[in-house]
Amino acid sequence: MDTEQIAILGAITGVIGCISGIINLIFRYKQFKKDERKIKSHLEVDVSYSDSLKTNFSLVVTSMGKREVILDKHITYYQPTEWLDKLFPSMAWKKQLFTNISDFSNTRLKDGERHITKVNSIGLEFYSKIRKIRVIDKTGKSWKVKIPSAREVKKKHDIKILDQFEKSNDSREVKFNGYKLGGVFYINIMYCFSNKITNTRAMNRSYRFSNFKKYEARANEIINETIPDFLAKKINDV
Repeated sequence: MDTEQIAILGAITGVIGCISGIINLIFRYKQFKKDERKIKSHLEVDVSYSDSLKTNFSLVVTSMGKREVILDKHITYYQPTEWLDKLFPSMAWKKQLFTNISDFSNTRLKDGERHITKVNSIGLEFYSKIRKIRVIDKTGKSWKVKIPSAREVKKKHDIKILDQFEKSNDSREVKFNGYKLGGVFYINIMYCFSNKITNTRAMNRSYRFSNFKKYEARANEIINETIPDFLAKKINDV
């Protein structure tokens, strides 16, 4: 084998070695990223209706890494009101102005585990002022929380009353609420075996429908058949 062939063979061997090294480095980096602490968070907005709209905010945190993560706190950052703070909001936030801090009480999460906590500090009237929410783990690392836009939250509160009435006799009473909320159709019924409904004595029945046609069919059945039979004591359930 002459000198030129040896040089070519050496170059090929060197290239193969270099590629193998790069592949090994990429593999080890991916393994490192897979094993490190990682969480995914989002804010859930749940809107319900009885006599009025009620909004609940929940922070959902899920561990996505193999290493256990310890949750320390979550911080909500609001739009500053003073003009100087509006120009430099991060400076105001560092002073803990226009923020709300809540503790997780050192909640521990393993891979795949989820933690849900109610966020009572968020009021609907201030939701549009929220600029970001962060989850902080015990090491001090900050994680972004995905939050619905103010427009999405407003859409969830779009309500249209479709049917609403009360019927009673000397021994039974029924309250019927049919409405469309956030693009979904609902029927809520409260009923009791007395002539006055109270929160402690009333029973409830709820239905949910994806479209108006299904809502209308069920509502007509309940209004024209089920409720009259209940009031006439032919049945004891609605």
